[in-house]
Amino acid sequence: MMFLQPWILFGLPLVLLPIAIHLLNQRRHRPIDWGAMHFLRQATRMHQGAARIRYWLILLLRLLAVACVLFFMSRPLATGWLSLVGNSASRVIVVLDRSPSMEMTDTLNGLSKRASAIAKLDAMFEEKGNRSERILFVSPDQPPVIVPSNVKLADLAETQSTDVSAKIPELVSQALRYIQAEGLGPTEVWCCSDLQVNDWDTQSGLWPAIRETLAELPFVRLTLLSYAERDQFNAAVRVQRTALKRTDRSSELLLDFSVRQTSGNLVSRVLPVTIQIGESRVVVELELSGREVVRNGFVVPIDSSIESGAGTIELPSDANAADNNFHFAFSRPSTMRSLIVSDDEKVSTVLQIMTKTSMSKQQQVECELASTQKLASLKLDDVGLLIWQATLPEGAIAEQIKQFVATGGVVLFLPPSAEFNAKGNFAMFGMRWSDWSDVDSQDYSIQRWRRDSDLLRNAESGEILPVDELQVRRVCAVDGIDATKLASFSNGASFLCKAATDVGAVYFCSTLPTVECSTLADNGVVLYAMIQRALVEGSSSAGGVHAVVAGSVVPADLEAWERVDLGDKTIVAADRPHHAAAYRSGKRWLAINRSAGEDDPTAVDEKTLQSLVAGGSTRILNDQIESNSGLTREVWRWFAFAAVFALLAEAFLTLPNKIGTSKAFAMGSGPR
Repeated sequence: MMFLQPWILFGLPLVLLPIAIHLLNQRRHRPIDWGAMHFLRQATRMHQGAARIRYWLILLLRLLAVACVLFFMSRPLATGWLSLVGNSASRVIVVLDRSPSMEMTDTLNGLSKRASAIAKLDAMFEEKGNRSERILFVSPDQPPVIVPSNVKLADLAETQSTDVSAKIPELVSQALRYIQAEGLGPTEVWCCSDLQVNDWDTQSGLWPAIRETLAELPFVRLTLLSYAERDQFNAAVRVQRTALKRTDRSSELLLDFSVRQTSGNLVSRVLPVTIQIGESRVVVELELSGREVVRNGFVVPIDSSIESGAGTIELPSDANAADNNFHFAFSRPSTMRSLIVSDDEKVSTVLQIMTKTSMSKQQQVECELASTQKLASLKLDDVGLLIWQATLPEGAIAEQIKQFVATGGVVLFLPPSAEFNAKGNFAMFGMRWSDWSDVDSQDYSIQRWRRDSDLLRNAESGEILPVDELQVRRVCAVDGIDATKLASFSNGASFLCKAATDVGAVYFCSTLPTVECSTLADNGVVLYAMIQRALVEGSSSAGGVHAVVAGSVVPADLEAWERVDLGDKTIVAADRPHHAAAYRSGKRWLAINRSAGEDDPTAVDEKTLQSLVAGGSTRILNDQIESNSGLTREVWRWFAFAAVFALLAEAFLTLPNKIGTSKAFAMGSGPR
C-alpha cells in the first residue's frame, strides 16, 4: 500500500489516546469501601463478565476510529484488493512482453495490450508521485534500463513493439538475479503479458529455480498483469514455402501459405489476401471457416526476367496488425548440394541415387559422401540438405548442425545401422533414438500421413504418394517432445516426424532404406519425393535466400542491407533483427518474420500460472484493454466509512440498557 501523505502516519501513536483518557479518568475516582455496597456488589457479579467484554469492545472501537481517521487523512493508494495488506516498495521492476500477440488492439480506445499495460503503469507511478526507482526488463539479451523519475515508460524506445517472442522465464529469472546481485530491499516486480504459451514456455527448466528464488526473497512481490482475453476477431498469415518455376515463355512463383484464426471465438468469413511482389499485386479471396485454411502451390505470375526477389503476403485490418503480413524471399533454381554422412555402404548408395537425380531439368545437383570415422568437422556453406545416418552427433559437430538449421538448412536424420547401438545419452533438437526392434508389417502399416503440406504432401497434380504401400520390418523408435508427426504407423508410433524449429527444418525417419528394414528402396517413389522436397527446401537458403525468425541470428552487416518491403523504414539499424521486414544485399535476400508460436492462441491457464510462480508473494491481476480503471485507486473512503461505523457502534454500546438490566453496567468502571 502507498500513501500520498505518508507523513501523517507519524501520528499513529495517537491511536493510544483513548487508552490514556481511560486511565486518567480512572484516577479521578478513588474507590472507598462502604459496607452498604457489599450486597450490591454481590448482586452484580453475575453480570461482570458480559460487562467487561462490552468495555473492551467500546475501547477497541475508539482505537479503530482514531486509526481510521489517520489513514483517511494520509490518502492511501491500493493496487487491487490484495494490496490492502501489501508493503510500500522502494523499487519497482517492470518485465514487459513486447511480442506480436501483445499488439491485439481494442477497437474503441485504439490501445493495444502492450500500450494499455504501459499507460496504466505510468498512471500508477504518477499517482504515487514517482518516488520509486523503476527498472525495465524487455529482453534477456539486453541489460536492464534504469528509468528516470521524470520519464514515462510510454516515451521509451525500449517499450515499443517488436516481432520477437517474449522469453518470460528468462526475463523473470534475469530480474530476480538482478535483485540478488544488487542487494535490493523491498521490491515490486510487475510482469505484463498476455500469457501466451509460446512466450511463457511452461516446460522451461528455469521455473523451479524461479520458485526457489521467490521463496528466498520474501520482500519481493511479483504481480502478473494479465491480458489473456482474445474475444475480437483476428487472423494471422504465414508462408511455408516458395518455389520459382520458369518456362520458355514465362515465370511463376509457387507459394504454400496458411491463414489461421487466433481469436477465441471462431467465425466464418471471406478474407481478401494480398500478395505483393515489387510493383505487382495479386488479390485472392480465401474462405476462412475453421481454425486454419492452407493453400499449397498457389501460382503468382511474375516477369520472366526476375531471377530472385522478395514479397509480402497481407491480410486486411483486424484486431492485431502485427500478424497481418508475412515476408518471403525467393530465387531462381540453383545447384542443389547435399551432404550424406553414413558408415553403411548399402544405405549411402541408395541415398546417393535419390539425391543425384533432380526432379527439375533446370537444376543441377551435387552430392558429397562422408564417413563419421574421418569426420572432424562439417563443410555446410553451400549445402542445402544434410542427411545424417549414424548415431546422433555431439560436441562441435552438433553445434555446427544447429547453426546450419538456424540459417535455413534442412537435416534428415536416419537411425544408425542395426548392428550399432542406436540409443544414446544425448539428443538433437529434443529428439533421441531408441533401440531397434523387429515388427510385424501388418501392425506397422502406414495409414495416416500429412498430405496437404511438407515432405509427404500430394503432387501438384493432386496425385497421392503411395505411402500406405510401404512395408516396414524393423523400426528404431524416436523419442521426444514438441515433434509433429508427418506419418504414423497404425499403432500410433512415428514413421516420419518433424522437430520443432523456428528456422530451417529437421526430420527424423524411424527406419532405413534397406531390405532388412523396409521397402523404401524398392518402392522408391516415397523416399525420392521426401529427399527431393527436403533438398529444394534447404537449397533456397543455400542459394542466397534466407528466412529467419525475429530476434535470432542475422547477417553481421545487416545494417548495410537495403530494405525492400513497404513497411516502416524508420527502424534504426540496431533494431532491425527485432522487426519483420525483407532486405537485400547484392544477390542475397533476407526475410525476417515472427516465430510460428506467435500464431498459437493458447494461453496459460490460471492454475498452471499459479504453479509456475508458487513459493513467493505473488498475485494475478486480470485486466482488459477496454477497461478504463487504473491499477491503483485511493481507498480513503473505506477508512472514512470504517471510522463512522466504529463511532456509531461505540455510541450504540454506550447507550443505557433497559431498566432492571442496566444497573450492573452503570455501576461499573468501564471506559468513559
